[in-house]
Amino acid sequence: MGVSGRSRRKLRHAAEVRHPSFAEPDSLALFREHGIALLS
Repeated sequence: MGVSGRSRRKLRHAAEVRHPSFAEPDSLALFREHGIALLS
């Protein structure tokens, strides 16, 4: 991080979901659309 507290790198996001409802195609498409990785 620089002096201003902001990094020049793009943030990456990941989510660890445990409820079976997140395995639905609509949920997976939403994560994919926003570039969020899923952890299992």
